[in-house]
Amino acid sequence: MDLAKTFPSLVKLDLDFVQIESIFWEALSTHHHIRSMRLWCIEVGTDDTPRLWDVCKRLESLELSRVTIEGGGVSKDAVFDRLRELIIWEVSELDVRSQMDLIIQCPMLECLEWDFDGWMSLSGSRLINHPLQNHWPYLNKLHINCNLLDLEMALILQSVGTGHGNIVDLQIGSCQLETQASKALGLHFNTLVRVDFARFHHASSSIILDILCSCPRLEVLRAKNVSAKDIAEHGPWVCQHLRELEICFHVGDSDQDLQPLIFKRLSTLVRLKHLKLNSFLRSVITDSVLEFRLECGMGQLSTLQQLASLAFGVHSRNMRYFPQLGMDEATWIMDNWKNLKLIKGRLNKDQEIDIQLKSAFKSHGINTS
Repeated sequence: MDLAKTFPSLVKLDLDFVQIESIFWEALSTHHHIRSMRLWCIEVGTDDTPRLWDVCKRLESLELSRVTIEGGGVSKDAVFDRLRELIIWEVSELDVRSQMDLIIQCPMLECLEWDFDGWMSLSGSRLINHPLQNHWPYLNKLHINCNLLDLEMALILQSVGTGHGNIVDLQIGSCQLETQASKALGLHFNTLVRVDFARFHHASSSIILDILCSCPRLEVLRAKNVSAKDIAEHGPWVCQHLRELEICFHVGDSDQDLQPLIFKRLSTLVRLKHLKLNSFLRSVITDSVLEFRLECGMGQLSTLQQLASLAFGVHSRNMRYFPQLGMDEATWIMDNWKNLKLIKGRLNKDQEIDIQLKSAFKSHGINTS
């Protein structure tokens, strides 16, 4: 098989759910034009693994999704200095230390997406034995959903950028983000534009507020579990460029008088276009949530003139967590948010009132769902 002759202009290869023979890998290893490869649900045998890694040396983009690699990791001397994008998702037979070593051998990465199930330590990997400073100077997109320890996550964050922050797009799930990792995350506060903690159920309220109070370029934040008490203990929010916010505010029984402060903080986000509240999917909470009512301070949000969508993402059967909007709130919304086009979610625990509110919004040209 001569791929160079058969497909002389082949630069991108996508393979899904197919059985690949050794002759294919032999042919591909001699094709010098390929720059992007995506493997989905593919098995790579022991004899073919070295050829796979040879091909990867010429790539700029590589995705390994639900791939089984039986021949082990890359050699310590291999360098994948052309790779700019690397996606590793649920790769079998290649342990987490070998996956980490592969990532280390891609020093020019701009985008890394890494996802694996289970709790596995990076102990023994080169990241732990020889911490890397500024190893990925160009990495600006980091999506990582791995059960990493606090120190391991800290070492990764410390190895990204040039010492003055570099990450623009950050998505974290499952990792420990405690004392060391939180401090390392602070290195990137000046460059963060998008932060997605929607799958990160253990992100502390304090960390989320550190982001709101310290990331001036932030435009998108998806997070959970921010307490009113912590908001009172933190300073003003500096993220004046925020366009999209998904968050759940928890208000303890003794902190009900702090609800106006939450609305005051929200009122400073004058560029906000999309707001989703109370999206605590499967989260266990004991506090009440922010009441979206005029008597609680909602009227302060008249500054959000660019708001285009409002959503209430309650995923609980407990009626305690449903919004309690009334006709006064609906009238206020219609009078003050002229750009609002969509309201999603349950608006009142009383089904009849919920229907009445949605009917009023629809008659005003605001879609509901």
